[in-house]
Amino acid sequence: MISRLQLKYSLTVLFIVIFVTAVVGGGIYYSIRAALLYHLPEPTEQGLTFAVLFGDVNRFLLAVLPVVLVMVIAVSLIFLSKITSPEMRLEKSLRALTNGDFSVETESRRGEELATLVRLVNQVKEKLSRTMIEEKEIADKVFVVANQILQAAEKPNANKAEIARLAGELIAPLEQLQIIIARHKVNRPIE
Repeated sequence: MISRLQLKYSLTVLFIVIFVTAVVGGGIYYSIRAALLYHLPEPTEQGLTFAVLFGDVNRFLLAVLPVVLVMVIAVSLIFLSKITSPEMRLEKSLRALTNGDFSVETESRRGEELATLVRLVNQVKEKLSRTMIEEKEIADKVFVVANQILQAAEKPNANKAEIARLAGELIAPLEQLQIIIARHKVNRPIE
């Protein structure tokens, strides 16, 4: 799968290669032509030599320039993967994070342009992961106490004091949950 960054880079490289090939090829062609016209003494000899040499120059340029073009494109494709691989890794990590997978660790190699961004994404994942663990632990506590309340209320001689004590135990984990949730800034209500 080719990303938009790879496509942009490929088109840019292709444009540069075509432009450089045209400029260099045209420059070589016209500089040889000018040199020949300047150094050939007689017009009749000039026309004959001119035609022979330009035939050779044309064959040379037609043989060499496509090879150079293919080599430049091949080298640029190698660099393309080197340049875009950090972006692809970061995108993969962000997609996993979006899907709730906090286990995917994004690696950054030394000297990469996206290293700071990768480090920040990893910090966000770590904080989200810790928050999710805290919320799960609190939810587990709430679930245990709620089950105890239900069991106490189902007894034929339900002790109101016991039920009230257990309900009071629910308040502490719910307060912890409110504190955890309050740490987060949300720009719209969660639906």
